Amino acid sequence: MNEKPSYSLFKIISATVLLVLIIVFALQNNTNTIVNLWFWKPNAPLILLFLMCFIAGLFFSLLALGPLYKHYKRKTRLIKELQERIEFLEKK
Repeated sequence: MNEKPSYSLFKIISATVLLVLIIVFALQNNTNTIVNLWFWKPNAPLILLFLMCFIAGLFFSLLALGPLYKHYKRKTRLIKELQERIEFLEKK
């Protein structure tokens, strides 16, 4: 149980380092570039493209992991119910 605070601190530090790296990377690549999308060729800053791709990847990752999280919660609830039943039967 003592591992949770240090693990939480590790996640906060990792997220902060990742955010700083993304910001530095985006600021160093702030030139305009042409985006070819079928017949449309808009001119957009590279920073905007990086952030849009990052946000899209994050969104699709969360979308893919949603069912796994739901299954994990249901499984955890079932385990808790079974442990309570075991404790109740042991008391009898």
